[in-house]
Amino acid sequence: MRNILSTIKTIASSDRKILVAMIFLFVSATIFAVLAIINIQSSSVQVPFRQTGNLGEGYYYTHWYYFFTFPFLGIVFGVLHNLIAVKLYSKKGAQITAIFLGVTFLLLVITIIVVARLLGLPGVR
Repeated sequence: MRNILSTIKTIASSDRKILVAMIFLFVSATIFAVLAIINIQSSSVQVPFRQTGNLGEGYYYTHWYYFFTFPFLGIVFGVLHNLIAVKLYSKKGAQITAIFLGVTFLLLVITIIVVARLLGLPGVR
């Protein structure tokens, strides 16, 4: 734990770009998690969701509480990927950490699009 905190202090004092990327990732993932919680439709026992894939495309029904895995995914992106980035910074340096944070943010954007389609949010097709 001390090693992680000292690495975070090093990032904060010497590498502002990585720090801004980590903060931006954390805030984006937190906003995603909050919006996913807000948009879960808990008014009925089962909710429709859209699924596409090898087995076909269509709307299916599932229990509404299964949608709580989506905010958990936001927490994973926001917290655990930042911890991995801190470890990468201490082991491999700033360039690899910047690439990792960029790929993580790209994955977060793709996840937001997929979850918005699954939850049936308007404006997402």
